[in-house]
Amino acid sequence: MYRQQPLGFVVGETSPHRFLFTIDADFIPPLLEYVYTYVEEEIDGVKKKVPVLAQIQQLTQKSPLLDASLSSEAARKAAKIGSTVKQVLALAQVLGYLKDGKVHFPRYPPAPGVEVYRATDDMLKRFFSVEEDEALFIGYLINRQSVEVSLRVSGLGRHLAILAATGAGKSHTAGVIIEELLKKGASILAIDPHGDYSEMRFTPDGKIHPFANRIVVISSNPRVSKARPYLIKTSNLDVDELCALAGIPERATNIRAAIREAIKALKAEGNDYDLNDIIEKLQKWSENPPAIIRRNKKFSEACQDALKYLEGIRRLKIFSKSTIPIEDLLRPGQLTVLNLSGTRFAAQDLIARDILTRVYEARVSYTVGESGGYPYPVFVVLEEAHRFIPPKEARSTYSSEIIKTIAAEGRKFGVYLIVISQRPSRIDPDVLSQCQSQIVLRVVNPRDQLTIQESSEAFSKELLENLPGLNVGEAVIVGPIVKTPVMVKVRPRMTMHGGADLPIVDLLKSAKKQVEELEHIQESEERGLSEAVKIRERLLEAR
Repeated sequence: MYRQQPLGFVVGETSPHRFLFTIDADFIPPLLEYVYTYVEEEIDGVKKKVPVLAQIQQLTQKSPLLDASLSSEAARKAAKIGSTVKQVLALAQVLGYLKDGKVHFPRYPPAPGVEVYRATDDMLKRFFSVEEDEALFIGYLINRQSVEVSLRVSGLGRHLAILAATGAGKSHTAGVIIEELLKKGASILAIDPHGDYSEMRFTPDGKIHPFANRIVVISSNPRVSKARPYLIKTSNLDVDELCALAGIPERATNIRAAIREAIKALKAEGNDYDLNDIIEKLQKWSENPPAIIRRNKKFSEACQDALKYLEGIRRLKIFSKSTIPIEDLLRPGQLTVLNLSGTRFAAQDLIARDILTRVYEARVSYTVGESGGYPYPVFVVLEEAHRFIPPKEARSTYSSEIIKTIAAEGRKFGVYLIVISQRPSRIDPDVLSQCQSQIVLRVVNPRDQLTIQESSEAFSKELLENLPGLNVGEAVIVGPIVKTPVMVKVRPRMTMHGGADLPIVDLLKSAKKQVEELEHIQESEERGLSEAVKIRERLLEAR
């Protein structure tokens, strides 16, 4: 039993989901504190009293003598008496009770008048414990830094969304999860538009991390240091895919036919080809079509039109005759970071589509027994998800289709999404709803809050109301990755975070110093010029 001194007593109307209780005004607990009360539950056919854990979602305090309608003078007089007469009420959200190591939700409400107690650390540790093989250590309970919280790795099989306002700690949180997955030998691919994860080879103080040799950075941008180049192998694309990437409409049958003939001719030559080869072939044919198709009067015009489309995607400089083998991209215990910083979004989009398609097909091939597959599950971290998978009515992207496929079908083949965004309202709702687990840090935008509530039944009104009040690094976690909704302080990172804000104060100090130096030089030059003028005047007077 967990009995101790009561914190308060249940009052008013109760339900199995929540209850009100009064609190001694001299011992008010903080918001989000954990409490428990006893409820009679039917267990194995027998009614038993069980300790049911709950969390304080609202706290109110009032004095019956200090009504809000009082005038200032009346309030001043009443305060002398009313300041000692207070009523403190707390609304507690029921989390459940433990039975055989599992959390069960009560079917009966607590009775008015029963005692409410502050939950002990030991009770909370048992309640939030996760088996070692399953555990991904994420942080500590808010208000209880002595109680560790771990996620259940099997819960990631239903996809995860990490959502927060800018600067609230979502990328930091994703980095913690990546660190924990690497410990368990996971294969991880991070789609990283800003280079947030490329520095995970180092510890926060700049030393080489023990996992450094298991972190591979690839990029299409040659300015990203120590990164392997990632280019799309043109010959891996069929005609329809290449035309779709170039934005050629399906109704443009002549243009598509010209590209199809060019690729057919290049394949007949027996060599690997890239986009440049296709363009050169079309350029040649636009001037001198081959005899076999010369009778098609519109063929030269179709070649010229095709060139306009293909030149548009050639400028992205992401197509080649070869690319990184899948066995280098995916390895047990390896994080592959696709660093897309400094790359135009159109190229980011195309590359994300290519690499995700290859990863998904590798897992499908292995699952169905085909050759060339990859035997282990893959965790895909998708940063800035709202850019790649916007709502249908907003715009379309090249990568959205494969991401939606992974969201809908990926768990059957062992490809699991970790979707990260500061604007959940700008993510395709079908994808977000597939992320049955959510880690939500501070969110203040009402539209984003509403989107979160609509995408997850686990988010109660009370939980949503607490989101704007979360501090940096504090999060609400719901879904299969935890036994029950929990609020945590995310632990410190063991690796360096590459997405820090610019040091604005230091940069402004440097700018100010430069301005002062320039002003000093200008003043010196003006003084020198003034002295020269005076000397000249004296010389003229002497003459």
